[in-house]
Amino acid sequence: MYSYKSNLQLLLERERTTKIICSELNNFVNLEDTLKLIIKSIATLTNCKNVGIRLNDNGQYPFFVYEGFSDEFIQSENDLFKKDDTGNKIYCKNKNGYILECVCGNILEGNFDANCDFFTSKGSFWTSNSLLVAKNSKLKEIVPNRRGTCSKHKFKSIAIIPIKARGKIVGLIHLSDLKEGMFSIDLIEYIETIGEHIGLAIQNNLLYLQLQQQLDEQKKLTERLEHLNACKTDFFSSLSHELRTPLNIMLGAIQLIKLNYDFEHSAENSDKISSYFTTIQQNCYRLLRLIGNIIDISKSESNFIESTFEKHNIVSVVEDITLSVVPYAEYKNLNIIFDTDIEEKYVYCDPDKIERIILNLISNSLKFTQPNGTIYVTITESSSEKILIKVKDTGIGIPKEMISKVFERYKQLGSKNHQSQGSGIGLSLVKSIVTTHNGSIWVESEVGKGTEFFIELPCDDSINYTSPERSNANSLNQDYVEKLKVEFSDIYSF
Repeated sequence: MYSYKSNLQLLLERERTTKIICSELNNFVNLEDTLKLIIKSIATLTNCKNVGIRLNDNGQYPFFVYEGFSDEFIQSENDLFKKDDTGNKIYCKNKNGYILECVCGNILEGNFDANCDFFTSKGSFWTSNSLLVAKNSKLKEIVPNRRGTCSKHKFKSIAIIPIKARGKIVGLIHLSDLKEGMFSIDLIEYIETIGEHIGLAIQNNLLYLQLQQQLDEQKKLTERLEHLNACKTDFFSSLSHELRTPLNIMLGAIQLIKLNYDFEHSAENSDKISSYFTTIQQNCYRLLRLIGNIIDISKSESNFIESTFEKHNIVSVVEDITLSVVPYAEYKNLNIIFDTDIEEKYVYCDPDKIERIILNLISNSLKFTQPNGTIYVTITESSSEKILIKVKDTGIGIPKEMISKVFERYKQLGSKNHQSQGSGIGLSLVKSIVTTHNGSIWVESEVGKGTEFFIELPCDDSINYTSPERSNANSLNQDYVEKLKVEFSDIYSF
């Protein structure tokens, strides 16, 4: 009994219990295991034989953990819900579920009178002599439907303390013992403080579990999307290869037919038929370009762009590519100017991929630059460790709201009414290739004044040797000519 313990003993026991409970609440992972340890600590502190915790479960408050109480008592308490004359359960006033009868339900609803001897100012119910409860008329007014379950089990000392989280009741601490005089007001007030700690920890745990559940669901969704994206990539890659094979056969057959036709037929119908062949051939090139881009963008999505990196003089590589395009620019009445501040600068790169980048950017400039316009390709050093390649034109420019989106997949440059609309894949692919070279790319543009693309690549002068010979404007091999025809298929009729 607490009356035989000194104040110092009580303070030491409470301090020790508080440390144990706070430690459990701050570190718990499993709610049930933690609350079992807490009720053991409360039982030790109070010398009470029966301790339990009830928690909100969709408006009902069954015992979540307990020790000492008989199964019969627990079942009878869990079954205490208001019912109407037909036996149906009645919702409580706030419509949040069924309310428990007896004292517990009134505490949960905040229905108490602090002036009544059995209630504290925080809404806890307690008595060290249950016989006094039955005789108290004021309590009968507060709890008219009291059913006396505790009295039936001969409990003399009873305490029901709300578990609160930020002012909201989320459960109850229930203490009962067959002995009288087990509780005092200061002990009840102390356990009320514990109830507030428990409530806050429970709420935080529930929030954590909800967040964890959301993260798990998000992870599953992300994995599902990644799987679907991989399936889509595989599909497009397979489909593109399937389309390119017969297309190459058709293109080869068209070239052979055209050669035979030109050889065997007179000039009378040759020009007309030849134009048909040219139209078919150009559209085959267009399909090859589109299919090639789809294959490459699929590889990019899978982080599988095949590249062969070697040391190359980037000035020579870009110059050769630019000069090879001069005849096509002249055909469109456009000027191409190549300029460089340096003669040699070595970078680790895949020259075929650099060719793809430069041809794509020049191709866009050719599409959107009016006759007599100019395209500038320049190379400068942005620093001792980086090289800057710029492709600038005097074309129609890019609207301000589109500049930040030009490298997004399937975004198209220029007006939707422009005759040279593309697929919107090219620049996205260019950015992917630049990224694989550990470089960066950006664009500046103004409508009506032109567009300028900037490509910055890391360079290395530690090894200095001559790059392998490449085709140039004066000596184009057939393979390179085919590449140009494919790349410029949206612009020219070959």
